[in-house]
Amino acid sequence: MGEILNRAELQRRSLPVQFVSSNDSRQTDDRRGTAGYVHLCVHQDSPMFRRRKRDQAKLELVTLKVRAEVATWSSTLFSGANAAACWATIGPDWTDFESMGLDEAAGIGLDGKPNRQAEVLVHASVPISFVAEITPYAPT
Repeated sequence: MGEILNRAELQRRSLPVQFVSSNDSRQTDDRRGTAGYVHLCVHQDSPMFRRRKRDQAKLELVTLKVRAEVATWSSTLFSGANAAACWATIGPDWTDFESMGLDEAAGIGLDGKPNRQAEVLVHASVPISFVAEITPYAPT
């Protein structure tokens, strides 16, 4: 039916895509071996989205809500910060998920502040059947 592809595969296929991430972030993903993962932001108000919208106001961005089941897949990784950040710890265990410090993955840290850069990294692709909702991007 279709799937959300990781960045490495999009580039391999030479598909015309505008990435929200910076060149530096993509280079870090390459070094860390995470370019083959679909990076899902836990919070819909990611700073990368806000920056892209500010820099290119005419872009019509959308938010995809993906079913939480993808977090249970054996190859899924978790990062409590932007996965490209030098201080980010990325791992496959539920303890790594818990280290994101989220209240039911709602994007709120245990300190009560939004954790807008926590990520769930899904290996290879996300089948379209796991997209629960598509909405226009609206910063909170």
